[in-house]
Amino acid sequence: MASETTPLADLLFVVLPHGESLTSLQAANKLDRLWLLPSHLVQSYARTVIVCAHNEVESSGNALDLETEHQIAQSRNASYLAWTGDASALDEFTHGCTCATVRTIGFAAGTTACELMELLPKKLHHVALVASGDVLWSRTQAERFGTDSTEAARAAEVEAQLCAHASAVIGSSDSMVGDLAWRYKVPIMLTHVIPAALSADLPVVTAGGRQNDSIVCACSMTEADRVDLVIEAHAMLRDMGERQTNLTIIGNGPCVDTSKAFAEERCPGTVDFVTETTDQQRAHMISQASVFVSATSDEQSVPYVLEAMATGAALVVTNGEGAGQRVQHGVTGLAMPPEPDAIARAIEGLIDDECWRDALGMSSMREVRSKYAVESVAEAELNIHRVVLHKADITTANRSAA
Repeated sequence: MASETTPLADLLFVVLPHGESLTSLQAANKLDRLWLLPSHLVQSYARTVIVCAHNEVESSGNALDLETEHQIAQSRNASYLAWTGDASALDEFTHGCTCATVRTIGFAAGTTACELMELLPKKLHHVALVASGDVLWSRTQAERFGTDSTEAARAAEVEAQLCAHASAVIGSSDSMVGDLAWRYKVPIMLTHVIPAALSADLPVVTAGGRQNDSIVCACSMTEADRVDLVIEAHAMLRDMGERQTNLTIIGNGPCVDTSKAFAEERCPGTVDFVTETTDQQRAHMISQASVFVSATSDEQSVPYVLEAMATGAALVVTNGEGAGQRVQHGVTGLAMPPEPDAIARAIEGLIDDECWRDALGMSSMREVRSKYAVESVAEAELNIHRVVLHKADITTANRSAA
């Protein structure tokens, strides 16, 4: 994407999620995926600053190596701010500037983003806040710690505060945006749907170039991913005796250990769990599988489904929320009831028919690459930035006139 002839604004502050640093995200192989869309946004700003909540990282027990943090930021064409709440730390960036956008990477960045929005208007002519996230932080915290947990309650408070401060609220799907608007009374005109972006570097492999009888599932390994349904479907295929399928599950999360135990009990030695992998390694594994299977109802795992579609994989998903909303049954994949026997039948049918796998895979590849290409997604978000910055400028002008 070509950069703006005239920058949208002097500064773009990109705020990292709660408790995360550039180092931790890079170590967890999450940074490349999370930075994919912002890497295209920065081209339209004069300067970009990555903001890490220093105190939140330190309180989580992780030491912050500032030299490494600065080096990673520089490699991403950005400056770095270890935020501690000290307003004077902003002066280095705001001196000589008039306008800025604050943009979150996920709603877990809400506390820091709101603190910036309290201070930056005192130093700049106008500032806009774009609250962007792929998933509801409150929902993921509820799934991890329980619906009545203090963690879930705190996440909901942060989301509410962020939405109240935001000039625009961006979610990855209609259902997510609708949920946000309902929960936090966000005016509908402030909400926008921007889908997860896909890299153009993902490999495309036809059915004939993939490994026979291989199944892959990639997800965040939460309860909402329902990995046990996939394992049981795989076990049923092997029990039939006609197909000796092998299943690879890619991901790391709270349900890894229980899923490993179930797989060892149900179909020992036929399920590989890959908990540590780079984006490139994961894309390669997906591109070699005969069938990609997802039973997730969680938006957090949908980017893996889109990634599989972009490689030309034949998909079996469960209908309903999550993956089921991205697949048109019989056109870009198979959307089945969330039942092991239904999933098993769908996998068997695809494995037995290479032409069918290829037709579905190539159809889904064309659709997602046209709809979710990072250049198109970035331009859609930049249009939102242009609008909110213009509104912020008008609001400031009106206040000055009054």
